[in-house]
Amino acid sequence: MYPWAGQLRTVNISKRTPFCPARNLVPYAGEVFGHLASSGRLRDLPRQEFVIQLAALYGDMNVLHPFREGNGRAQRAFLARLSEDAGYDLNWPGTDLQRNEDASVKSFLGDNCLLEQLLGELITITG
Repeated sequence: MYPWAGQLRTVNISKRTPFCPARNLVPYAGEVFGHLASSGRLRDLPRQEFVIQLAALYGDMNVLHPFREGNGRAQRAFLARLSEDAGYDLNWPGTDLQRNEDASVKSFLGDNCLLEQLLGELITITG
């Protein structure tokens, strides 16, 4: 799929929960971002549906966790830009990092309610 993928040195990582096994990074990323593309990149969604879909994406991206360091910063930047493109502001500053981590762990276990609540507090409509 990606010519450089076989050249990467991969290591399995975890933090409170395991992340995507290194051998599955490329196919899982294709799944996550393929779904995002096929969903129209979350554009034209009512606010509550946007929050639900963004929480699901955030949870999936967190499981993907391709980097040893910087995953959270990269995810927050990506999701803020994606939100802006969809007509929403996602304001991360001041977010309680422990609450964010706890919500991410719950998401890994199949419950996105805390992520939805957290993101719901951070998202406003642009304009």
